[in-house]
Amino acid sequence: MTDTALDLTACDREPIHIPGAIQPHGLLLVADAESLRVVAGAGDIETRLTPDWLGTDLAMLIGQDVAALLAERSGRGSMIGAAVGTLVAGTSEQFHMVLHANEEHVLVELEPATTAPSSAATVLGWLDSMATAFERSGSLQALCEQAAVAFRTLTGFDRVMVYRFLDDESGRVMAEDRDPALHSFLNHHFPATDIPKQARALYVRNRTRAIPHAVYTPAILRPAGFERLDLSDVALRSVSPIHLRYMTNMGVAASASISIVKDGLLWGMIACHSMTPRTLAPDVRATASTLASSLARQIRAKEEAEDTANACGCGRWKTSSCSRWPPRAAHSGPRRRSATTCAGCWRATASRSSSTARCSATASVRTTETYWTWSSGSAAAGQATSLQRMRCRRSTRLRNAIGQRRAGCLPCR
Repeated sequence: MTDTALDLTACDREPIHIPGAIQPHGLLLVADAESLRVVAGAGDIETRLTPDWLGTDLAMLIGQDVAALLAERSGRGSMIGAAVGTLVAGTSEQFHMVLHANEEHVLVELEPATTAPSSAATVLGWLDSMATAFERSGSLQALCEQAAVAFRTLTGFDRVMVYRFLDDESGRVMAEDRDPALHSFLNHHFPATDIPKQARALYVRNRTRAIPHAVYTPAILRPAGFERLDLSDVALRSVSPIHLRYMTNMGVAASASISIVKDGLLWGMIACHSMTPRTLAPDVRATASTLASSLARQIRAKEEAEDTANACGCGRWKTSSCSRWPPRAAHSGPRRRSATTCAGCWRATASRSSSTARCSATASVRTTETYWTWSSGSAAAGQATSLQRMRCRRSTRLRNAIGQRRAGCLPCR
């Protein structure tokens, strides 16, 4: 695809969940949810699986009791990305199989099984050791640095970055582990437009994403009429041409992304780059997703610990303009505080009992912070009955939400 064919201004409007095609290294079978007969597919099914696939019973094609698999996974409460341990035999290769189901269709992803998966005991042991290492890290920065090394060990990619989203929706590379021959992206900032809103929503829904080769011809869904089939949960989903161009411009031949989701929000990502084509098997992606969940839990713990360390001796927050605000002499009444977490950067350390208003278009959170009700005879501090402040959505500063009567340090006063 040429540069002139790409509308770079349409990133945030591109319907990336309905590309109408998959990446050609795998196969996709689409069966009717009631009859379980194959009604559509993508990839070189005729050569790699069987020439007579359309209209065939799905169980016969993959050699699995699909109805039993669906019933088993339905009992577990989720049908998104249910991996099946048994390999599917093709004409000259074997495939890993991942099963998806909705009210209308059953989707089966088949990816080449190039290596034997590690045993469950090996994977669980490694995950446990990594979780222990994460827990023992002394700070958020040290945690991210350990995570970069761990994910590079797991994936084998040339460069692995821990990428954090900021309050303005841009991103910063907090930690990196890479081949010494490659240049560094550490502490680089990237604009919010690099990952548009609909892509971020999919990263929360589908926690891992792999692109084995940045240069490929998409395998179209066929027959006609399935162009708008929702492939949100399909790992083989074809990639936006704009993103493929982005990878090519960076000199990246293959990539993988693992979402870091904290409290239901996309905190950041593990971004993996390879200078040569490289696959990431479904079992490795599943391990990476589990490791990312462990990382997210430790990120929450480290953030809360660091916030607690940044509080005054009286339990209030320190601010950028003073180390003890307001002065200790100002506190003689009941101390009460409720706060909520701002998307991306702001973290509360006390009880969280107030509500938030979330913008459906930007996914940003407007945060209202309620401080203690207090009174004091201190001339330096003055008197006040209550104070509320609202954090600006696109800055780290605070602005007054209501009036207050006291002499103290307020950064945005």
